[in-house]
Amino acid sequence: MGRMLKLELSRALRSRLLPTALIVGLLIAVSHYLFVVLEYRGYMEAADLWTADAHPFSVFGSWLGGDPFHMQSSLYFILLPALASLPYADSFFLDRKSGYIKQIVTRTKKSRYLAAKYIAVFIVAGLTVVLPLLVNLGLTAATLPSLLPQITWGNFTIGANHLWAETFYTQPYLYVAGYLGLIFLFSGLFAAIALAVSFVSENRFIVMLSPFLTGLFVLSLLSLLGESRYSPLDFLNPASAHDTGLLAILAEALTLLLVTGGVFFLKGNCDDVL
Repeated sequence: MGRMLKLELSRALRSRLLPTALIVGLLIAVSHYLFVVLEYRGYMEAADLWTADAHPFSVFGSWLGGDPFHMQSSLYFILLPALASLPYADSFFLDRKSGYIKQIVTRTKKSRYLAAKYIAVFIVAGLTVVLPLLVNLGLTAATLPSLLPQITWGNFTIGANHLWAETFYTQPYLYVAGYLGLIFLFSGLFAAIALAVSFVSENRFIVMLSPFLTGLFVLSLLSLLGESRYSPLDFLNPASAHDTGLLAILAEALTLLLVTGGVFFLKGNCDDVL
């Protein structure tokens, strides 16, 4: 299993579309820094707002995942499923089409290949989405002060009933780390949707777009019902003013895991075409 996973991760990291996904994510992250964070810094320097008493802009309300007011933040989280699936989510589809799987299963158990494929797709998707956010966070932290947020400042959208609100106002970097973990988790699960769709579609582009289309459909449906807070494209944004409970979020993650993993492993192990 270890050797198979190493092979799949190596293939994923050599994917031609991995640089494309990273570049798109980094363009959004860096443009946010250039046009938003640096503007905040210029304003602070002009007004001499560098102390907590002066209510300045800080890292936690200004980085890409903490800024609810600018286009880059909304765009990044809307595109999250596409960024997650672009690098390697269509690899199983291509392996079936090329006959690569037939060669692999003559050397190892089919279940090992499937497990390695799922894990590799999951990990690469999570890294692809999280890395640009870390770059933006690092640049912002090097530019603006990491002052402890104060709810009285009025420039934060995190209220008392929001997820991990107390952590945000007492240990904000721990809050950010928790959200990055959730983003990594759902990025992997979104990419896994393409693995399951590979069994029902003969079109590569449909397979690649299936996570993005699924995310948009769920967001649109829940918005019509007035419950957009339960859409991953909403609650994964740390700056979103939502009160989605952690149990609901984890329940959605478990549902995605069971559906994508169930279809992929059950169908994969039973499919003679493999």
